[in-house]
Amino acid sequence: LQADITGNGVVDFEDFLILSNSFGMDVEPGTLGDINGDGSVAFDDFLILSNEFGQSAGQVAAIDAAFAEV
Repeated sequence: LQADITGNGVVDFEDFLILSNSFGMDVEPGTLGDINGDGSVAFDDFLILSNEFGQSAGQVAAIDAAFAEV
């Protein structure tokens, strides 16, 4: 999961808080909510998080496995 900022296997409110606290800042690429790795915490990062919000690593693995069977 690209938007799992905390690394706990779930895209949840903790990830949102990190992104929102850093929103509008220039940061080291890939840190503090810079999900797309461009060095800036911006709307693009929020879109990625919103698309993945509520997903877990287990769900993604199950989806990947289902597509592999097709």
